[in-house]
Amino acid sequence: MELREWNTKRTDQFILETCAIQVSGELPGSAEPIVVITIFKTSGVRTFLAVFLTGHLGNNGSWHLFKNQMKNTLKSGKDNPGVYLPPPLIYVIIFLLSILIQNYLPLSKAFFMGSWNTYFAAIFIAFGAMFVLPALFIFLRTRNTLITIKPATSLQVKGVYNISRNPMYVGLLFLYIGIAIIKGNWWTFILIPVVIFVVTRFVIIKEESYLERAFGEAYLNYKMKVGRWL
Repeated sequence: MELREWNTKRTDQFILETCAIQVSGELPGSAEPIVVITIFKTSGVRTFLAVFLTGHLGNNGSWHLFKNQMKNTLKSGKDNPGVYLPPPLIYVIIFLLSILIQNYLPLSKAFFMGSWNTYFAAIFIAFGAMFVLPALFIFLRTRNTLITIKPATSLQVKGVYNISRNPMYVGLLFLYIGIAIIKGNWWTFILIPVVIFVVTRFVIIKEESYLERAFGEAYLNYKMKVGRWL
């Protein structure tokens, strides 16, 4: 008996592992049975499903055909990052939360009353646009999706993606800071670490895991060269 192939597909909901074992030996005729074992894991419980196939799969040509069919089956599932809340909403929700906190626990706005705040706000908003707009243009040009529950069609590594692996999130953070200066709300600044933590933990890490599955070594090499934020 010989283990010929093992494939693993992971999503947030389940792990699907498929292996094919070729049974060799003196069997009637020239047929060598193939045992395909699928392991479906959900919530720590593994269910084994074994499918027995028989046929002339012993020769290399037939085996490669069978192996490719297995790989295509694994790839047919619509894997995606599994981020169900649009990331820009995270910035909006935390921004609105800061306004709510200001209503109940007000902090002085005197620091933001000078004429300087308009210039600094404009600078941060401009930086935000410099990150967000080129990233959007690249996505539109490559016909990639901005919807985080759909599979990516290509890996972005050029242009503004040479500066940050997540230029849209960096740009949104700059916009968040710019608007915070205009509003003159200290709570909006105090919650910046919360924004970074939530976006990193519940969006970026999931997207990174998906991109590793989808693009493999190409993404890992890119990940080593370019920072997560900056």
